[in-house]
Amino acid sequence: AKLFATKLSGIPGVTITQNVEVNALFAILPRAIIAPLQEKYLFYVWNEERHEVRLMCSFNTTEEQLDAFVTDLRAMLS
Repeated sequence: AKLFATKLSGIPGVTITQNVEVNALFAILPRAIIAPLQEKYLFYVWNEERHEVRLMCSFNTTEEQLDAFVTDLRAMLS
């Protein structure tokens, strides 16, 4: 999750909201891209009002999967 946070850091429109302690990452995303991202990736909206999502990593999450998410996120933001 820390690697995921590093990859998401600095992307305009993305704000990491909590310290990354274990395998969860909480971030605010633009509302317009949440549903399209959820069509491709499984994650939950943690706080509807803030557009805060909970992104989870597991022992078998690959860096390639993280890169694919970041690539799709960047494409949706542009």
